[in-house]
Amino acid sequence: MTTGLFTCGLGDFLSIHSLMTQAEDDAITKLIFATRAEDWIKSSVPNNDLNLLYKNLKDSESINHGNWAGLPHQRGSLYNIHTKLDLRLFGVDMQSINNINDYSNRPIINDFGANRRSHRGLNFYKHTILSDISKFDLPNDYIVIHPHSDNYLMKERTLYEDDIRAVLKYLDKHDITGVVINKTNYPAGLNSDINLFDHPRILDLTNKSSITDGFELIKHARGFVGSASSFSVFAGFVGDNDFLNMSRIKSHINFTNKAKDSGRVKRFYYPNYSDRSLLIDTEFISIGDS
Repeated sequence: MTTGLFTCGLGDFLSIHSLMTQAEDDAITKLIFATRAEDWIKSSVPNNDLNLLYKNLKDSESINHGNWAGLPHQRGSLYNIHTKLDLRLFGVDMQSINNINDYSNRPIINDFGANRRSHRGLNFYKHTILSDISKFDLPNDYIVIHPHSDNYLMKERTLYEDDIRAVLKYLDKHDITGVVINKTNYPAGLNSDINLFDHPRILDLTNKSSITDGFELIKHARGFVGSASSFSVFAGFVGDNDFLNMSRIKSHINFTNKAKDSGRVKRFYYPNYSDRSLLIDTEFISIGDS
């Protein structure tokens, strides 16, 4: 019987789940969430049922704080708990802390870098029907586009007008459809005076699809183009060598200032990275010529 702590975002959670063993999953009877991403993590499985991942889960607890409870993101304030020891800030005693398994980013990435953990993949997500996407009028051939995340509107994570126009050029050239997924206050895209997604090559599901819809759409797509987000992490896990994954992930791999860590962090989020399957730190405008 184990209590596990998650302090992460949804994309982090996907990578951490891949690095947990089946024995760890099965041992969890209680989860503590100290993150504003709690609802997003739960909504990544059908019916918000985390027992589908942790079959012996009986209870969960939420630790809420103004810095992450639904506020717009500010750099440095999204996740204030770096390890379970930070729970002392919320009055949790050391005896209780010692009985918690810490699945925060920092200890898991450290274990991964020291070869104490290895990726097993997202088998549940990959092999389970997460959502019935037949409700959408989907073409036979499409790529998924996730242009930005309101959660983290950083330039290095986001597609802007020139990027999107290049993607539209790619769609025209290859005679395929782009399916746009997002939940956003900026449905027309960022830094544009017109709605770039009002286009014959686009099926715009902005604010019409859930997280599980998005994951299931990616599983059946030719590829993914988009921002650094939980969707780009998911695409990196489920895509094969022929899967186009062009994600603006620079910030994902550079959140540490230690150059030696960048490869470790890249493999933490994108274990299937290869020059063929994932175009990393590439000018998006080049996709229109590919």
